[in-house]
Amino acid sequence: MGIVVRAKLMREIEGLALFFPAVFLFLSLISYSPADPSANTVGTVAGPTANYAGLVGAYLADLLWQAFGISAYLLPTGLTLMAALRLRDQAIQALPLKLAAATALGLCMVTLAGVNLAGVRLYGGRVAIEGALGGYLAHLLTGYFNVLGSNLLLGFLGLLALMVTTELSLAGTGPVLQRARTWVQSAWHRLHPPRVRVETARRAAVAPVERPAPAPRAGRPTPRAPAPPAAREEAPAGVKEAHARQEEFAFVEQGGPYRRPPLTLLDDQGSHAAEPDRKALAASAHVLEERLKEFGVEGKVSEVRPGPIVTLYEFEPAPGVKINRIVGLADDLALGLKAAGVRIIAPLPGRAAVGVEVPNEVRETVYLRDLLADRTFQESRGRLPLALGKDIGGHPVVADLAGMPHLLVAGATGAGKSVALSAMVVSLLYRAIPAQMKLLLIDPKVLELSAFEGVPHLLAPVVTEARRAIHALKGAVERMEERYRLMGQLGVRSIEGYNRLMESAGGERLPYLVIVIDELADLMLTSSREVEEAIIRLAQMARASGIHLIVATQRPSVDVITGLIKANFSARIAFQVSSRVDSRTILDALGAEALLGSGDMLFLTPGTSRLQRVHGPFISEGEVKRVAEFLKRQGKPAYDKGLLRPREEEAAGGEGEADDELYARAVELVIRSGTASISLIQRHLRVGYNRAARMIERMEGEGIVGPEKSGRRRDVLVGQEERR
Repeated sequence: MGIVVRAKLMREIEGLALFFPAVFLFLSLISYSPADPSANTVGTVAGPTANYAGLVGAYLADLLWQAFGISAYLLPTGLTLMAALRLRDQAIQALPLKLAAATALGLCMVTLAGVNLAGVRLYGGRVAIEGALGGYLAHLLTGYFNVLGSNLLLGFLGLLALMVTTELSLAGTGPVLQRARTWVQSAWHRLHPPRVRVETARRAAVAPVERPAPAPRAGRPTPRAPAPPAAREEAPAGVKEAHARQEEFAFVEQGGPYRRPPLTLLDDQGSHAAEPDRKALAASAHVLEERLKEFGVEGKVSEVRPGPIVTLYEFEPAPGVKINRIVGLADDLALGLKAAGVRIIAPLPGRAAVGVEVPNEVRETVYLRDLLADRTFQESRGRLPLALGKDIGGHPVVADLAGMPHLLVAGATGAGKSVALSAMVVSLLYRAIPAQMKLLLIDPKVLELSAFEGVPHLLAPVVTEARRAIHALKGAVERMEERYRLMGQLGVRSIEGYNRLMESAGGERLPYLVIVIDELADLMLTSSREVEEAIIRLAQMARASGIHLIVATQRPSVDVITGLIKANFSARIAFQVSSRVDSRTILDALGAEALLGSGDMLFLTPGTSRLQRVHGPFISEGEVKRVAEFLKRQGKPAYDKGLLRPREEEAAGGEGEADDELYARAVELVIRSGTASISLIQRHLRVGYNRAARMIERMEGEGIVGPEKSGRRRDVLVGQEERR
């Protein structure tokens, strides 16, 4: 039996050993009868006692009631709480101190009863409510401090004892009470929705529909324009806070109000966080020290930081120990600790220690609903906040896409990349309304992003074909250039400045545009040069115009994540990969090969070289579907019909191969290599399949290559000398 299993069994035994006397005492106290045999009664036991716990319970209850009065119930209550903590596998820190504080708390309550309730008797006047001990202490204390002074002293001492016993912080009670108040208000308004405010907003939302009317009529609805803000201002502050995720906005496409999706669309899994087992952590730290000592690395574990997925051990090496010796022991430590994988951080930033991340035996699942409901996301000032997950300490990680300004996501198949993308899109949909943000979703795999088809935030239908994806990216480049022309005319340098001017002048604001590409490798396979050029232009220039990219791939190779692409994506996320080479390709650092999968990731924050380990949130297909269906009922998307149209040079059937230098290079390549194939031209000149095929057909027409043969390459009919 292992150390951890043995420790768990002992805690369960301790919990049951505490639970039995708690139940026995409680049954004895609630069934107490002064007529039962006890030390205060005279007679023989002629029949069964009224006490549920029998003769022993009768004697025990009489002793407790006579000594402590009503405060006797504190004893079974305390035993029950201790038993529950042990059965729930939660260690009790500083047990002797807390027992002493709990005893002091009980004495304070007994004495308070004696000071304020003296003379109150129970059970027909046979039992004093404060008990003998409470009466004695109250008499003693009031002789020195009187009633008021005794209450002040006992209240102060009781509060101190309560804080020590429960680890209650006065500073922490405020947020707890605020969350309780918000929850009560939210529950009340779910049961009793504010119908008047909704109807007022619906009537006010008609005003935007009349804006396109001719000039003589355009001024008529002007006095009605302030109606929606007035309707929202009349609502109580509590209603605003409780309905922050369902705030209504005018939605021009349908003429009705737009509501943000409520959190009830996501599954409430409850809290599964377990209190860390200090004894087991100490045992693991000792094992870690012993394993390192076996390899000649002396030192000690100075601190242990348990988290939902992994536990971080801070190891301080002895003087003279080189860090490189520890870094190379990751696999050996994983074997010695019987762990799925160990990641070593050498050194820890700002600490004179080496970090060793060891997976927990029981992993906690991170759910998207918990992140969206957390204050970190709710109070984020980011314009495009992404709920990425939780760090190794269990704290939510929320990043602003507008500040990144682009994000590269890569990882092996099944590592959690697609789920993370869905969670990012959903977090954006929960925060931004269609007037604030538009989405362009490119999903060549036709699997994940297609679930969002039809939501009102879309700028175009979900793109699933490679050729249409190229049109969409080139269209996005044109929209970027168009935005810069508009900003240049007003003399502003960013979309924020432009929108501030438009808001003050009553003009139309520009929404943010988020482009999400689920599989970059498929696009690079068909038209790598065109895709790379469009992505690089957007990544280099689009930030100030409010256009941002989230690009994902499951093939982190250098022909997909090229040097130019990586150089323009300072924010990157790496999920589990199969090799160190792939980790270096994504992050320029090792570590992704030691991740655990299922959403475990390394986040490279923009502007730094620091890697942050994050555990991505889980969102099911059903949750994504419910959110999408809710948004679809809000109205139809207003598509930009010109975004996906073929560009003029493509519609013309090519780029003028007759005078194109690229065609001359293709001919030279074919003659020099002595072979002619479409794939050869694609690889060396980095052009699309259709263009390479047209070049081969033209060479055949000019007599440079022969006709296509079944199962064989074309013959090259012209030598280098003839070409000259």
